[in-house]
Amino acid sequence: QSRVDIYCALEKVLQQDTQGLERRLLEKIITLASNHMRDTQEATNELKVAASNTLVTLARCYFNDVMCELLYCLELPEEFIFITLGNLSSAYALECIPFVGMILNVMISMLELVKDSRMRQAFCGVLEKCSRAVNGYFTNWGKCPFPRMGESQFCNTILPLYCHVTSNWLICEELEVPLMKFLQSPSIDTILTRSALQAQLMDWTKDANSIIRRFSLRGLGSIVFQPEK
Repeated sequence: QSRVDIYCALEKVLQQDTQGLERRLLEKIITLASNHMRDTQEATNELKVAASNTLVTLARCYFNDVMCELLYCLELPEEFIFITLGNLSSAYALECIPFVGMILNVMISMLELVKDSRMRQAFCGVLEKCSRAVNGYFTNWGKCPFPRMGESQFCNTILPLYCHVTSNWLICEELEVPLMKFLQSPSIDTILTRSALQAQLMDWTKDANSIIRRFSLRGLGSIVFQPEK
C-alpha cells in the first residue's frame, strides 16, 4: 500500500511540473513503474494501476521515453502494458501516430500468444484507441509536424488484426467503424485514387476470410462509389 501511496503522490507532483527531471531520475521512475506493471508475483492490481497512471502522466513531457519503454516490453503480452498503451493513445493521440505502425506490427506477431480473456480485452482496447487516434490525426491533418501516414496505409495495417480479432475472438466489433470512416473521408482523393481503392476492395471480395469479404462489399456500397446514396 505504501508503494501505491507513493505513486499517487508522485503522479500529483508530475501533473504540476515534469520539465526539470534529471535523466537518471526519469529513467529510474520509468523502469520501476514498468517493472511493477509486469510483476506477476507481488504487485497487486492497485499497484499496477498506480504505476500505469504515473507513466501516462509522465508522458506529457517525456512521451518518447515512456513509449520506447512500452514498445520494448510489448514483445511479450502483458495486460497492463496494453492498458497503458491504450491510455497513451487516448491522452496523446497525435503524439502516438508515428508509433502506430510499429505498435500494430508487433501486436500482429503476438496474436497467437494472447489467450486469456482479460488480456484479449486489453489487446482490443489498444486497437480501438489507436483507431480513434488515427481518426483524430486525419481530422487534424495540418497540425502534425511529422510525416503523414495515408489512410490506406492505416487500413492495410489494421485490417488483418481486425479480421483475426472479430472472427476468432467474437468481440470488439466497433473496430469496423474507423475502417469504414476512411472510405468516407473527404481527403481520400488526395491519398488514394478511387480506381486503386476500388481495385483493392474488389480483390478483397475474393478473400477466404468472410470478415474481409463483408468489409470490402460494404466499402464498395459506400457513398465513395455510390454517390447517389
